[in-house]
Amino acid sequence: QQWAGDLNTVTTQTPEQQAATLAAHEPVAGEGYEVDSKRYQVLQNAIVKVNQERQKDPMAWAIQNNIGGAQPLDFSDMGKLSDGLGDRESIAIANSKTYGTPQNILTMDEAKGLSKHLASLNIDSKLAYIGAMADGVSSPDVYRQTMQQLRPDSPVTAMAGAYVGIGGKVAVATHMFSADENVTALNVAENLIRGEALLNPTKAN
Repeated sequence: QQWAGDLNTVTTQTPEQQAATLAAHEPVAGEGYEVDSKRYQVLQNAIVKVNQERQKDPMAWAIQNNIGGAQPLDFSDMGKLSDGLGDRESIAIANSKTYGTPQNILTMDEAKGLSKHLASLNIDSKLAYIGAMADGVSSPDVYRQTMQQLRPDSPVTAMAGAYVGIGGKVAVATHMFSADENVTALNVAENLIRGEALLNPTKAN
């Protein structure tokens, strides 16, 4: 019964706690050694599997195991999405400190779903959605990580999102045959989205 309980407990234990649990079940020569060895191996394999799962898709693991009260995101409403990302941010940061997981606030399925949803939007709506995401995430590191999650399916959108995260900082664009002009990171983001729409037009564009 103790072994079975520990087998379930390692799912939410820190790596240090897992090591202690595994050490407590290390088989000792004598009666029952063969059975204890098999149980030890099962426990060891369970720890490896748990750690692989939570490193690969940390937010999906958090939702599955009710860590931090993580809830599914609503992509249909920009306000709810922004609030949901804010809630996820604190969970991702806490889990990263506790379990050493990446600060991903999207599950792998959500990242794919969000990329697909953004691809269906027109230019202005896409920029508004990215802006809502930037508003919902306060940590620059977590926000950049979120854009990285979108990069495999939406590289240009992820880059535009990175510029949106920089905000209204101004740089001077110099021109040889016309007056210099002030350009913000938001201008760059908009040009990226518009350029992608020209090169790869969708029905929405």
